Amino acid sequence: MGRVVTETFTDPFYERTVQVIEILVIDMRAAGFPEALDLARDRLERLGWYEVGSTDVSVQMESSRWKGTTTTLGSVEDLDPLGAQLEPAADEALQAEPKRWATYVVVSLSSVGE
Repeated sequence: MGRVVTETFTDPFYERTVQVIEILVIDMRAAGFPEALDLARDRLERLGWYEVGSTDVSVQMESSRWKGTTTTLGSVEDLDPLGAQLEPAADEALQAEPKRWATYVVVSLSSVGE
């Protein structure tokens, strides 16, 4: 899809269930965020994922191959609402190059048992 800049996870507690969300920050090597988001969506669609919802700044996708798994594509600013904690070195690298954030897409994968 692109170069993985960093990865982490979060494990929020919903209705007496722990839900693990895998999070990747991917450099799409695009001119800006809209292009990066389109590239990420296109590449996932080629792998069998399909869009189930979107806004100007995010895309939610599912796959018949990975039942119960949802992926959300968004911007680096989405890391805080996800509650993600980055390794200090990764956080420092992101803070050092804020202009590059526009080429990054945050991919979060969450699975819910059926």
